[in-house]
Amino acid sequence: MKRIIMSIVLLLAAGSARAEIICGVTLEWLADTCPYVAIYSAQIVSPDAPGQAHISATLAESLRGEPPKTFSFDYPTFDAASQKSAHTPAVGDKFLIFLRDADTRPKEVRWEHIISLTHPSTRGWAHVAVRPDFTVLTDGDQIAKIVRERIAKKTVVPTLWREYPRDRFRVEVPMGTPAFDSLFSGSTCYLIVPDDLLEVAKKHEKQ
Repeated sequence: MKRIIMSIVLLLAAGSARAEIICGVTLEWLADTCPYVAIYSAQIVSPDAPGQAHISATLAESLRGEPPKTFSFDYPTFDAASQKSAHTPAVGDKFLIFLRDADTRPKEVRWEHIISLTHPSTRGWAHVAVRPDFTVLTDGDQIAKIVRERIAKKTVVPTLWREYPRDRFRVEVPMGTPAFDSLFSGSTCYLIVPDDLLEVAKKHEKQ
């Protein structure tokens, strides 16, 4: 019960903070800056706090670094912004998880972004697969392919957990784009884009 109450408090606090400004991230930026990237397979799925499922997963494939062999996390089954139910995860579902070392004592690995490869979401700043051209991907195989190719191309440059750039790497998401529809929750939306793809974002930003 205590865990459920805490989850509700955190969800409300996060919702309140993000109602003002949403900062989404591109697949490419995640691939460039997360030292651990992996595909996990759900082994246990159980109801958690309202609108959440708790998932215990095992490592299916490491794409970068040495991620944990097992990982547990909550995943939304209800989108508060649209007031609609989302897909309920099931045993065997695959998740692409981007992880970082948190600045904690003792050291802890925390998830930065979780994408369902079985049923990619189109809502939720921490669960959608967004590209620099403001499109949102809904094909799990395509999402994994893009991340694999990016990792093979770029050396990781880690950033702190949930520390997003506020400089030129942050571009405003235009209204009417799939990315805006996925991220919007009442105010301005921004998107973090790697340096080599800023031109792509700037081009579509002006359209």
